[in-house]
Amino acid sequence: MKVLFAGGGTLGSVNPLIALWQELQLRESSLQALWLGTTSGPEQEVVESYGINYRAISTGKLRRYFSWRNVIDPFKVLWGYIQSRKIIKNFKPDIVISAGGFVAVPVVWAAHAKKVPSLIHQQDKQVGLANKLMAKKATRISVTFEASINEIKKFKDKIEIIGNPVRQEFFQVEFEASKKYFHLTHDLPVVLILGGGTGASTINQAVYDSLPNLTKFSQIIHLTGRGRGRSDGSYQNYYPYELLVQEFPKALAAADVVVSRAGMSTITEAAILKKPLVLIPMPDSHQELNAQELQKNNAAKVLAEKNLSPASLVTALKSVIEDAALRENLSLNIGKILPSNPNSKMIDLVYKTISHVN
Repeated sequence: MKVLFAGGGTLGSVNPLIALWQELQLRESSLQALWLGTTSGPEQEVVESYGINYRAISTGKLRRYFSWRNVIDPFKVLWGYIQSRKIIKNFKPDIVISAGGFVAVPVVWAAHAKKVPSLIHQQDKQVGLANKLMAKKATRISVTFEASINEIKKFKDKIEIIGNPVRQEFFQVEFEASKKYFHLTHDLPVVLILGGGTGASTINQAVYDSLPNLTKFSQIIHLTGRGRGRSDGSYQNYYPYELLVQEFPKALAAADVVVSRAGMSTITEAAILKKPLVLIPMPDSHQELNAQELQKNNAAKVLAEKNLSPASLVTALKSVIEDAALRENLSLNIGKILPSNPNSKMIDLVYKTISHVN
């Protein structure tokens, strides 16, 4: 089997596809995979760390607001489309698979033109613009939430609810071994703080400014994002990293509480390990709906970015760390809100998509 994956720009559109690649490897002894992504996103390092062949293509973003880049980017998308057609012609994939991201749009369009079946996955509750642009050309569409169907209901005949695939490492990681890996003690709880694969400067700044207080009552693993770290003195109990790839499941397993943006990739991984979440969704984005869904089901504590400050961050973390009943409820509820067995459902859909065309 030959599979062409497309996604990147952020790691949100990457992790579910890695999970799918892992599942396919278990079933397809002759699996050949090629990944098309951006030239500057964080995904190349992650993809290549798994031994998957990677190729960057031209990409642009179709913005819903005025920007001079809106004049240039359609030409980048066109060039990406031309590149994709050539790559599909030479690679001859059995299927193209994406989980969103604008870099995937010309790839799925090219697959449709070349009569190659495609499967796109919608992680977040709100359907992203990239997936809306691909929906008509895609052979099949998978979604995490049933509510997502309402936004693309004219394609409901090719939509299936599967949940969100998760990498194998999260089912195998161990709590104690993970704490030892990061040289953490049992004296203080562990807080994992991250702002997505590219980092979040607002969250980072709040963390830096609150370190004198945070490190008094917790051990902090802080993922800053590439080029966003700051070395202005060391604090005991503070462990900053720009990016963790293979080690990230260990960091998540070691945590007693996780502070994160509200992308579905991280939420799903936290749900597998039943970790209490403090979510700081990206303002005016799809993440706010994800956070609302979890908050409505008592599956996460939500802190709006407009209310984020060193004091509010410390208060939010203390409220979770010091309340055992709250932590237990958050852990229990986050494990309930997502559909079960997403990996096997996604694999079944891959084979169904291929057979649909053949």
